[in-house]
Amino acid sequence: MPIAGVPDASGLLARRLAWQRGGQPHASQRPLAIAVLATYTADPLVPYLGTFLEEAGLPVRPWVGPIDQIVQQCVDDSSETAAFRPDLLVVIPRFEELWSDGRPPMADPEGEPDPLVLVADAAVEAAYRWGAALVFVLPSIPPLCAWGVGGDAASDGLAAPTGIREGVRARLAGRPSVFLADMEEVIRGVGTRHAFRPALFRLARVPYTQLVYGALAHRLARIVRLRAHGSYQAVIIDGDSILGEPGADGAWSVRDGCELVVPLLRPLDRDDVRITLRHTPAAAGLWAAPTPELELLATDVLSGWAIDEQSVTGTVRDLTSLLRIRPRDTAIVTADPELVRELADAGSECSLMLIGPSPDDWQQELDDMGLFDVLLEGPPSAPPAGGGPPAAGTAQTLERFLAGLRLELGYRTPEPHEAASLAEMLRRTHDFTLGIELSQQDITGAITDPSSTVLLVTVRDRFGDHGTSAAVGVRWQETVCTVDLFLVSCPVLGRGVERAVAQRIAELALERSCDTVRFRCKTTGRNRETLQFLQRLAVEYHAPGDGAESTEFICDWRISSGDVRV
Repeated sequence: MPIAGVPDASGLLARRLAWQRGGQPHASQRPLAIAVLATYTADPLVPYLGTFLEEAGLPVRPWVGPIDQIVQQCVDDSSETAAFRPDLLVVIPRFEELWSDGRPPMADPEGEPDPLVLVADAAVEAAYRWGAALVFVLPSIPPLCAWGVGGDAASDGLAAPTGIREGVRARLAGRPSVFLADMEEVIRGVGTRHAFRPALFRLARVPYTQLVYGALAHRLARIVRLRAHGSYQAVIIDGDSILGEPGADGAWSVRDGCELVVPLLRPLDRDDVRITLRHTPAAAGLWAAPTPELELLATDVLSGWAIDEQSVTGTVRDLTSLLRIRPRDTAIVTADPELVRELADAGSECSLMLIGPSPDDWQQELDDMGLFDVLLEGPPSAPPAGGGPPAAGTAQTLERFLAGLRLELGYRTPEPHEAASLAEMLRRTHDFTLGIELSQQDITGAITDPSSTVLLVTVRDRFGDHGTSAAVGVRWQETVCTVDLFLVSCPVLGRGVERAVAQRIAELALERSCDTVRFRCKTTGRNRETLQFLQRLAVEYHAPGDGAESTEFICDWRISSGDVRV
């Protein structure tokens, strides 16, 4: 079956509900393991991608990785993504997150590449190592809002992202098992006015509307289907519904819009595609005195035609047999819903493409259903190094990535009036947090309590200024430093921030003659990253002293003056 067209809002809702109910079992077919890594929340993509591919006969097992950790996940073969063992890796970066201050980084004096190039190279290398195919989504150009209509003249604002995008496109195109999708095409199709959700992004790092997630999933599904089944090798045109229409007296005449059929089929005029026409005898009168459009169709486009009285199922069977093309490699284009139902009820393996009544919409409808999709070969002049894994010793590693960040952390004590924003930051942080709930009043008390220390942590690296991205709150009790608050925001997670902050906690503890750093923890279901990090500190786990059943527990980290490196 083809990939259905891009749905509207109601269609997207139906797909979300269908995904919640669960897909159809495919006992004889192993689901395709698809891992999605993005710089923002990509979970809304899953129900659309899953249902599109299920309908195309490609069951999937999707997994979405942690937010904004593409490079970290790709360069580390012990990462969650590597453990998932994907068949297909989908990487979706956005300039807005890669450039932390919204602008491209200044030219790097040490020759480090732009973040997008770094992400692309890490993704390609990971896909080769893991034996996976890669779909890399080129990011859209960030909208220029700073100057209003004056931005129309701001060539510099477009030149940088455009040049970087095209450089990455050229860098990846033609590599084996590497495919490209373009978010700019998705945004253009939806329309900028209907694409963005800035308020939801601030709340949940969801930058786009459901229309964008649905359209992107649709584009990705077309790539996956194309990779699995290839381009269509035969197209059968239902001449009765597309070329003509019966009059009141039963006589057939050429329908309005018939002149659009030839240019519509021109992209399929290739050596590897056979285009045939199917008519019932009732409509055969159209060819008694053919119009110039029909003559052009017959002489320049069609490979053959069939006019007979048998059922459409029989006609399709005969045509595919005559052309020696498998039904699944054949598309049937019709404007007749009854014909589609008849073929579907008969179990036809052909792709049934139902177009609407308006000829003006046919091009877009058929493009959405993938009729014109074809995998482009790489340029013949591409250097051999572009088509395989990197040379030994040149691949990005987690150590190289961290060393190249040139991380800078700043620490300051917040004012009491900042407790509200810190409480909100704690509420929104899910992946790296101790899980202990603290109210605004709790945080205000800790800021003003002389036996406690609260620190806000600002983060800078070579990609820009990330602002306040981490926070800690500790209480001093004789030789024990108790940590109630330890959070790191997703955009800087996996960049060494958590290790640097833990080391700072240890240094402060030693200054106060503490030999134990005690972390109060609670399992939330989403803070596994935090618990794994504490395990790497060789902490001692034990339950709270009151003996009550609880999801809360304590981790003790023994430190000494000679052991404060994390």
